[in-house]
Amino acid sequence: MSTAVLTLRPVRRVRLGPALAGLIVAAFVGWSVAAGVILCEAAFHTPMEARRPAPIESARALAHEFGGSVRDAGILSFDSVPLRGWLFEPGHPNGAAVILFHGMADSRASSLPYARVLLGHGYTVLAADERGNGASGGAISTFGALERYDTHYWANWLFTRQRIVRLYGLGESMGAGILLESLDAEPRFRAVVAESAFADFRTIAYDRLSQHFGTRLGLGPLLYAGVVEGGSIYAWGRYGIDLDRISPENAVARTRVPILLIHGQADVNVYPYHAHRIASRNPAHVSLWEPPLTCHTCAVGSQPEEFERRVIGWFQSHP
Repeated sequence: MSTAVLTLRPVRRVRLGPALAGLIVAAFVGWSVAAGVILCEAAFHTPMEARRPAPIESARALAHEFGGSVRDAGILSFDSVPLRGWLFEPGHPNGAAVILFHGMADSRASSLPYARVLLGHGYTVLAADERGNGASGGAISTFGALERYDTHYWANWLFTRQRIVRLYGLGESMGAGILLESLDAEPRFRAVVAESAFADFRTIAYDRLSQHFGTRLGLGPLLYAGVVEGGSIYAWGRYGIDLDRISPENAVARTRVPILLIHGQADVNVYPYHAHRIASRNPAHVSLWEPPLTCHTCAVGSQPEEFERRVIGWFQSHP
């Protein structure tokens, strides 16, 4: 009877030479920077289909429905960028105006459902195209870094040219974040409503990368830190934009303006934890409504009566 003998050979350890290790590191850094540049350019530049003037016919029909009128509005911002919008004037104005802030890669046309809610209660409504969107000028859209100053210029125009006495704001998605950041530059808001706002740029960037690559949400800062940091360096060097300053939650922490946050519990675009973070920074001035079974910026459609009651009630309770 023969006995088989199994001989185990020692496993060779593969050692990376300094040159190969340096090449791998350089490749990783290069990939991170390249991906960061692509991320930054994609985020800052609105697709061409969203860079068209919105037709005014639907706006006119809406204004007529409430016995009011609508006209084109335009100003130059602090850096001479032309900003365009619609000014709705109700048949029976109450002396207050609301600035509407639309979402990413969109235009003032998407603000019509919110204008409908407000016109019925006598509010003058400014539905404006944000810079880099619709008919407004500007080469890039900056998630609030520059738009906060645009808000201040629109507010000056409303107070001086339209002679309104009270100012409010209502923003959706990216527009909600811009509205919250605008509280630093425009303190005359009596109260604001922000639906589906993001907490800060870095966090939403990690979320977007995790969504795109199908990775676990909490691993974003670990997996994509190099990409986001590369994009941050590029944004500063190319456009002079500090991504770390794009932070609605930090602006909320500094303000005394009453804020109603709305965030649907079924929002898988901007996750509800963003609203929780924002609210936690200033609980004395922030109220949070989380409608169940409601997706991203869907509250006006999924719960129209409750949406109207809460928004109008919020404004009326802060005269």
